[in-house]
Amino acid sequence: MPTLNILHRAEFPGDSYVSVLVLIEASPGEAVPQHTHPGLEMTYILAGEATFSVQGRPDQALKAGDWFQVPADTPHSIQIGDTPARALGHYVVEKDKPLTTWL
Repeated sequence: MPTLNILHRAEFPGDSYVSVLVLIEASPGEAVPQHTHPGLEMTYILAGEATFSVQGRPDQALKAGDWFQVPADTPHSIQIGDTPARALGHYVVEKDKPLTTWL
């Protein structure tokens, strides 16, 4: 499993959502199994390469400088390439639910 370090968390006043900024680090060859989030995910690749799979779309090759977006509750997974990978993930999710649900 990748290492997730929460860098910042901010709740929206009077709302049921929270914004979470996460540094994601994964080892070479690591597989991030299919999972969902209870809100929008926007992730920017800082280093490394990966193959991104999301339900209903063709696989996407990612490298440093690329980004992806996943709608709420959409199953997706990632296969890390031959070098360590780092990414900055930003989530706008329901604050009373877990950030990630593994399928």
